[in-house]
Amino acid sequence: MMRKQGCFTKTNMLVLLSRFLIVSLILAFQGAQSAGYAVAERGVEAVFKAGKYKRSAQLVVLGANDLSHASKAENIHGLLELAEAENRIDTVHMLQYSRLYSKMDGGDHLLLTCLKVSSCNPEQFLKIRATSGLHAEIALRRPDLGMVQVGHAVGAINENLMVRFFTSSGWESVPGQIGRQGIDGLFVKREGGLIKEVMVVESKYNTSMLQPTNHGIQMSEQWVKRKIFELKTAYPNNRDYVAIGRFVDSGSYRAILWNLKVEDGALMVGLKKVRSKGGSIDISPVDVKDQENSAALLIKEIKILQPKNDFESEFVGWYKRELTQYEHRT
Repeated sequence: MMRKQGCFTKTNMLVLLSRFLIVSLILAFQGAQSAGYAVAERGVEAVFKAGKYKRSAQLVVLGANDLSHASKAENIHGLLELAEAENRIDTVHMLQYSRLYSKMDGGDHLLLTCLKVSSCNPEQFLKIRATSGLHAEIALRRPDLGMVQVGHAVGAINENLMVRFFTSSGWESVPGQIGRQGIDGLFVKREGGLIKEVMVVESKYNTSMLQPTNHGIQMSEQWVKRKIFELKTAYPNNRDYVAIGRFVDSGSYRAILWNLKVEDGALMVGLKKVRSKGGSIDISPVDVKDQENSAALLIKEIKILQPKNDFESEFVGWYKRELTQYEHRT
């Protein structure tokens, strides 16, 4: 009887051990399987791989790393399928966007940048990027902005860079606008607290030109006098505008046209002198002999990744800081 009991004990132990091993393997398999599903649901490695994708993935949580497992064509197809599943686009636009983004270097990454933002239109996004280098930089950071909004951002950045440029060479900036209208750059130099020099600057971006107005073409003598009159009227207690008005009325002020372009990884800076009598203007190269910061004025192209000197490095730093305020907000 003792032998049978001992035999039964050994058998029982083997059965229990076998069952334990089987249960452990099942649990381990289920755990690994659950972990795999979790990875897929987060949209990490299993979303785009060998042309396959998970329709349960969400565009908003995808990142650049998710596009590293398949070809550009496969990624674009998968992204558009997900966009359709999220009711972002229809079948007709899928074909249209597929053609547009397949032609572009990094088209899958650009498409993802746009589709991650629900208000971004893939076609409009490409049109904005194609406008200029600065438009492209802002669009990448703020895919939710439309053409008009990006245009306003470009204008603001251009004006801010212009102000930094002249204030870095000793000029003091005085507010020259009422709302969005007025003089882009109004600068003075003082001696003993009194204004001794006045400079009026109009900033233009890319191929934009001086425009005709009801008071003469921009930067004409007639136009400048009108803008100073408006400032004196709006701020009657501001003595600076009264003093500036005297310089303008006597024609004893400098008038400069500032132009900025961003293309091929470079900042292109152009400065021209504006001469005017009445409502007409004459534009000519700046005479650096009359300027304090001659070396800076001679700069025409600044490579963003390879500035040549301290001033170029500083200018690139201004540019990059301007762009940071347009980092994408969800």
